[in-house]
Amino acid sequence: MMANSTARSGFQLANGKPYMLERTYSATARLNYQHYLFRECVKFNLHPSIPVPPNARIADVATGTAIWLFELARDLPTATFDGLDISLDSAPPAEWLPQNVTLRQWDIFDDVPPDLVGAYDVVHLRFFMLVVRESDPIPVIRKVSTLLKPRGWIQWDEFNYRDAHIISANVKVEQLPAMEQLRQFAYSDGRNNWTLDIPRHLRTEGFVQTQLFQYRDLPERAKANNEEYIMCLEEFASRLDREGERKHAQEVYELIGKISDESQRGAALLMDRIVCIGQRGTPQSRL
Repeated sequence: MMANSTARSGFQLANGKPYMLERTYSATARLNYQHYLFRECVKFNLHPSIPVPPNARIADVATGTAIWLFELARDLPTATFDGLDISLDSAPPAEWLPQNVTLRQWDIFDDVPPDLVGAYDVVHLRFFMLVVRESDPIPVIRKVSTLLKPRGWIQWDEFNYRDAHIISANVKVEQLPAMEQLRQFAYSDGRNNWTLDIPRHLRTEGFVQTQLFQYRDLPERAKANNEEYIMCLEEFASRLDREGERKHAQEVYELIGKISDESQRGAALLMDRIVCIGQRGTPQSRL
């Protein structure tokens, strides 16, 4: 079994390293699979409380495969959509995009291009757990605020890693040591607790009407969700290996096999989805 220190450290092993998931064909498939599972749980792409003006301009930051954009572009045909990412390797070529979708390379830790300052009615982000540095989302929020028009909206989607817990159909949780290691890995000694504090951080940066919504998936999708977590772990182990962390990588690979075995016995890790929203404030709204 994986050393307890490795499980507790979890995604802290990514600290100070580049993006620690893959950009392979299987990673692209995993991103799309992850999107469909998320949408099936929450039942929307854009939170229904976010108002969308006519001819809105909407950005998806760290767009990945751009699947979120494509679905929303179909729902809002008069809107204009931009997908922004440090790499477009997981996205389709420009010739295959819907007419109202454009993709461009941009690293969120770089300065906002002048033509994108104050350009958007809505900015969407999802799964920044391995992007946010030192558990501090403020630098990301400031970039999003720069992208938004006054009174524009942010939607930020994440998992609740802190309260991840094991469910089992017919096996005592005490008899599922690999799932417990997976739970510890997701928790990462509190590294990812910031996801629950996004609304507070938004308010600190002048956003108003901030809310956090949590969504718990149905047991019928627990196995599918658990397998998606395993896919992420496989990518993470591969990246650890390439970064020279071979001992940790081998421990993660060994854990994956044990998690898969326990999954087949009717066990899974359950993590609620989080959707945080907020409106960029104006001087008047902050009074």
